[in-house]
Amino acid sequence: MDDPRYVVDGEVTLRIYKSDTDGTMRPEGRALTVPGYAPSTGTPLSTQIYAADVIEAAKLGTRPNTVLVATDRMPTQDEQDRLAATLRDLDQESLNATIERRPAGATRPC
Repeated sequence: MDDPRYVVDGEVTLRIYKSDTDGTMRPEGRALTVPGYAPSTGTPLSTQIYAADVIEAAKLGTRPNTVLVATDRMPTQDEQDRLAATLRDLDQESLNATIERRPAGATRPC
């Protein structure tokens, strides 16, 4: 979860909503309560990550969305430029790279 207010006693309740043609959102199916955690450090994500058994229990499907990569050193500017160019060549609309220079809240280089 990206907001700790949704996590209560280590759990989060999920509900699927469907958008009608007029834009009205209505709940679909039953609520599902699962273990939950809201990270307070590291790279902020614009999405949530769910375990495979949660996806299966909710009768949902999956699609690749984000790839996180850990390296033993910072990439050079040339490596960053080549990655950006490769992603642009693959999909100019939705692929991009974010380089985390240090963990969020860090006051000195790692």
